[in-house]
Amino acid sequence: MSKLGGFDEKQLFASTVTLSDELGYRGALDALCSIDAWGIELGYPGDIHTIPTEIIQQTAKQFICHNYFFPVDKPFILNLASDDDKIRRRSVKYVKQAIRFCDAQNIRLYTFHAGFRVDPTLDLTFYGEPTDRELAHKLFRESIVEVATFAAARNITLGIENNVVEAQHLYGGQNDLLLYCTAGEFIELFENISAKNVGLLLDIGHLRVAANTLGFDPNEFGGLSDKIVAIHVHENDGRSDRHDPVEESGWALEFINRQLSATDVPIVFESHFNSISRLRKAGKRLLS
Repeated sequence: MSKLGGFDEKQLFASTVTLSDELGYRGALDALCSIDAWGIELGYPGDIHTIPTEIIQQTAKQFICHNYFFPVDKPFILNLASDDDKIRRRSVKYVKQAIRFCDAQNIRLYTFHAGFRVDPTLDLTFYGEPTDRELAHKLFRESIVEVATFAAARNITLGIENNVVEAQHLYGGQNDLLLYCTAGEFIELFENISAKNVGLLLDIGHLRVAANTLGFDPNEFGGLSDKIVAIHVHENDGRSDRHDPVEESGWALEFINRQLSATDVPIVFESHFNSISRLRKAGKRLLS
């Protein structure tokens, strides 16, 4: 393996969502298979109803799976912190189903979003009174312990993605909707669960927006480097989660090189690109 810019090319992954807008899910998957050294993250399935497992089985590529990647007949928003027992149990069931899929395909990392204090609609609009903060954290921890035990029996690592909070989510200047946006919340979580197969999926784009909105220092997440199991990379303006392509002088690459250059975990491009060539160029920027 050749080391470039502190990172190894085999650390690079691309999510299926990077090209799905242009090529559709299956077309994106076929295109990503053409990038020899990179792995693939199976993301939101969009226009398909069945994961094309034959591609996974026929290629030597590394795969990881993220959040709502497995198609369901009746869409819902995964929320492992929901105080609606029906939604929380359905969320736990979905995660276990995803873990079974990963195990069957020899995929060893599954990542998913952190929880919410209000169950959002399918378009991620929040209505209603938020669950008590401590209760929401307790419910989330209980869900994590359950799915982590299930995953550990199958030798699968889980990663929890930091949530993004924009100004529109604040009420009276407070974040009462989204859990696990700050380093402190993750530190508390990891101190209160004993599962060794649970870590952090650090989304750099989410981090920039949340830090700007809530006024905390994003470098605080550098103290969680030993818990990071994967990194999502995309760019934005610090105000909204736009999933723009990374730039050579952009915030995302600067933060990764400054805080996370020693990491050897998957680095996943989750920007929206209009061509495979532009995605390849983004990879070269990280490695240069």
